Amino acid sequence: MIKKLLFFFCLLSFDLYSQGAAGIFDDRKFFFTYMNGRISQQEIIPIQQFYPSFNYVTYIDRNGNFKLIVDHKKYTIFPIPPDRLKVTNFLMAYIQGLQLGVFNGKQSKKVETFTQGDFKLGDSILGYIDNYGRLKVYVYDTIFQLMEFSDTSRFQVSDNMVAFHTLDYKFKVFYHNAIYDLENITPNNFKMGRNIIAYHDNIDNFMVFDRGEKIELESYHIDRYEVSNDFLTYLSNVDEWSAYHQGKKHTLLSTAPKTKLQKRNLLAYTDNANNFYLFYKGKAWQLENYAPIKYDIWDDMLVYEDMYRVLWGVYNGVKIQISKGVVQGDWHLQNQCVVYWDLTPNTMTVWNKGNLYQYSEVEDK
Repeated sequence: MIKKLLFFFCLLSFDLYSQGAAGIFDDRKFFFTYMNGRISQQEIIPIQQFYPSFNYVTYIDRNGNFKLIVDHKKYTIFPIPPDRLKVTNFLMAYIQGLQLGVFNGKQSKKVETFTQGDFKLGDSILGYIDNYGRLKVYVYDTIFQLMEFSDTSRFQVSDNMVAFHTLDYKFKVFYHNAIYDLENITPNNFKMGRNIIAYHDNIDNFMVFDRGEKIELESYHIDRYEVSNDFLTYLSNVDEWSAYHQGKKHTLLSTAPKTKLQKRNLLAYTDNANNFYLFYKGKAWQLENYAPIKYDIWDDMLVYEDMYRVLWGVYNGVKIQISKGVVQGDWHLQNQCVVYWDLTPNTMTVWNKGNLYQYSEVEDK
């Protein structure tokens, strides 16, 4: 298997231009993929799971083959499933045996020949422990060594940062290829997103590491807080719900939200009167005066289903209509793609960047 793995690392390279890929199951459980403005059938025997990224889809077929779909072309990476596999927006990482590899959407790389068999992955960063117990980070084809004698319990990874504590329990973060010393005592817990970490210091101040700067956000303990990319939300000691974004605090509601989904770059929530709101790039606004049946977030995109089963969304800060009419059954948001079954003309449909694509057996052939 080592020879097969090295062969893949040396030869697999692509010139990709699409932005948005998705996997689809039809009503027969046949497996399809969308990319580059077209839907293609891949498997007629059901598979268990697939992993979509911006430019490709990877999956394990029914026979255990580890496959990759790029520009509607199918490649077998291994004839057996990898021991570990994870896909983010820009990276795929996997381990076969003890060997760690990545695929960045264009080219595959061998990262480490011998590891301890696990890793943590973000959009642009990969953290792992090598065979000698050293904590290492892979960023844009460069490997940095952060500390000796580590294990996976000592570090966490977000899209572009690695937070870790040393053997003497100092709290540090690797960010933009540099190490920042945050605290001399590791906090009991912390939460992190892209560019931001929230935690309590040793005297219980609520602290934020934001784009290289350490800030005291509140001088008391915060019980309830969540961190996403570039922002966080928390409930104050007077039960006021606030957001922090790039140096500014915003009051969202005077009480805790009735429902909320905080994910990637967006926050969608409802108040006690079922009004539906969105918080994006430091701005909050009301979208609807009702609570949607279902809503989901992927990076800079919100999609929600209204009372008539029509899909709406907010894409890069602009409200849009996704489906022309009623959707049938469930729908899914993957990357910048909305996958749903259109009731008229009763076919699988993909919305991507303002365009609708439907499956055509003639085009697929």
